Amino acid sequence: MSDISHLFSLLGSGKTTLLDVIARRAQGQVVGGVYIDGKLLTSQLFRTDCGYVIQADRLLPNLTVRETLTYTARLKFATATKEVIAQRVRPLYTAPRQAC
Repeated sequence: MSDISHLFSLLGSGKTTLLDVIARRAQGQVVGGVYIDGKLLTSQLFRTDCGYVIQADRLLPNLTVRETLTYTARLKFATATKEVIAQRVRPLYTAPRQAC
């Protein structure tokens, strides 16, 4: 199953720091753990089940959302077939919308 999540907050509230901790990119001492579906998030679990585009990355303005997700997935899963990529990406842009 694929999910896409949103994180909204004021400038300087710690969004990037939180994402860096979840992605295991934080510098300094981190106390505690991150759990996904009741499992401790390890480096291996993050690599297989998660994806994170760092804030410094830029999106190509001429690509649609679907094309951007597919492009990113092709980079992350370089050895996967086009069918596997499509299967992983499709749920991200066909998921029902929920009110914020």
